[in-house]
Amino acid sequence: MGIVHADNIDAVQRNRKILTMYRTIAALPPIVGALFLRELGTITDYSGLVGLAIAFCFPPLLYIASEKRLKDCGAAYETRYERTGRSSFAAMAMFWFGVISIFFCFILLTFV
Repeated sequence: MGIVHADNIDAVQRNRKILTMYRTIAALPPIVGALFLRELGTITDYSGLVGLAIAFCFPPLLYIASEKRLKDCGAAYETRYERTGRSSFAAMAMFWFGVISIFFCFILLTFV
């Protein structure tokens, strides 16, 4: 939602129709999974993989993209909150940890 409506995010957050649309999009993966599977445990297991992506893949990608954009604009990209783990290397390490975790969990859920 922030990427699509970056210019007027405050107005969009108060718009009930747009919020309902994004909440519906977020609810679709478990609903589609329920069409093919009848066991609730299996559905929540696969939906948990999306949680891994949200926790370990998207934040590092946002960090890398925002740092690149700020460098391109010539703005200061380092803040007073820069500490250990705040680097492109750490972000890529966390991203690949998330990708490998998702792949590993998918293999465990599907084939074991």
